[in-house]
Amino acid sequence: MADQVETGSDWRGRWGLWRSLLMYYGIPGRQARMRRCYGQFIDSGDLCFDIGAHVGNRLRAWRSLGARIVAVEPQPLLMQTLRRLYGADDSVTLVEQAVAAEPGEATLFISTRTPTVTTLSQQWQTRVQSDPSFSRVRWDR
Repeated sequence: MADQVETGSDWRGRWGLWRSLLMYYGIPGRQARMRRCYGQFIDSGDLCFDIGAHVGNRLRAWRSLGARIVAVEPQPLLMQTLRRLYGADDSVTLVEQAVAAEPGEATLFISTRTPTVTTLSQQWQTRVQSDPSFSRVRWDR
């Protein structure tokens, strides 16, 4: 059970993961639009950094453009997913860490149902909780 809490592999974590996969991979045309957008800036062989890689939708678009990628994602369940999707790709380096202004340790505020809004910033978390568009979001880990 402790492992489930840590990795988010309980039902809420799996639900949040599936929601993200559907949202970022399941919408027709989304990848084509991303390739058109990023294709203006990314050439084959360019090195790109995806900070907060989530489920890797940018990785997919950037790899199709021929980019080399360093993807940073602190959430264990999402990193497991990234390893399954991109772990065998020599042009993708996966780093299970968070990125902050200062080196050291910090608390990661995870929303298992909405993992895309996971944050290191308690100030941001507090501020957006008063925004009606975040009314259903809960940071529960």
